[in-house]
Amino acid sequence: MGMVAAGLAIASGVSSIMGGRAAAKDAKKAAAEQERLGRENAAMIEAEAMEEKRRSQQAEDERAAKARAMAHATGAEVEAGGSMDIFMGAQEEKFAKEMEWMTKSAESRKKLAIMQGSHAANVTKSQGKQAKWQGISSGLGSIA
Repeated sequence: MGMVAAGLAIASGVSSIMGGRAAAKDAKKAAAEQERLGRENAAMIEAEAMEEKRRSQQAEDERAAKARAMAHATGAEVEAGGSMDIFMGAQEEKFAKEMEWMTKSAESRKKLAIMQGSHAANVTKSQGKQAKWQGISSGLGSIA
């Protein structure tokens, strides 16, 4: 009977060790997926930001064209250095600042998405390592 109990203890110990190693391997795969998702989210943020900037530029171009057309239609001063030129220059500066902010905002959101994926991956890797060592500890405890 003692041999059977010893055999079962060894089998249980080996099973615990193997289970811990399998959990660590699974955690490593999950962590890689989390990092990939972080990078994928960052790429989607970049694509969305580029489209938002493109649409904003298009709307700004249309607004400027309408303003020029209205100025011409009313006979407003449209030559270089005139009131319309000064107004349009101010609007272009304002729009350039908005575009700069949009670019910086998108970069921040991209970095955050990557950091979130990386952080989640690090947590998962740590949990996997913990599971591995718990399995080893439990397995050796069963054998001893």
